[in-house]
Amino acid sequence: MVGGFLPDIDAFDSLLFRISPNEARNLDPQVRLVLTTVWECLEDAGYTAESLGREACRVGVFVGSMWHDYQHVGADRWRDGGAGPPQGIPPGTRPS
Repeated sequence: MVGGFLPDIDAFDSLLFRISPNEARNLDPQVRLVLTTVWECLEDAGYTAESLGREACRVGVFVGSMWHDYQHVGADRWRDGGAGPPQGIPPGTRPS
């Protein structure tokens, strides 16, 4: 099989982002990767969940993206009687 594959994409720590494991199963792997990468960047900058809670009004994260086509995978799965469509970034998610 030819392609660029990410190792351990299913090892996403959904509870860190207050996303239920059930909802995380339908979350676009690209969204999982973005959330994890942004969190690693915040940690590298010296932020913790506690400090972000105190300084949330002064911290912003901006991400531009396109080609959100993973929803088609979920639509096909749902049409075939499986779980519902994959989700994007749930509103109001942040590390706890």
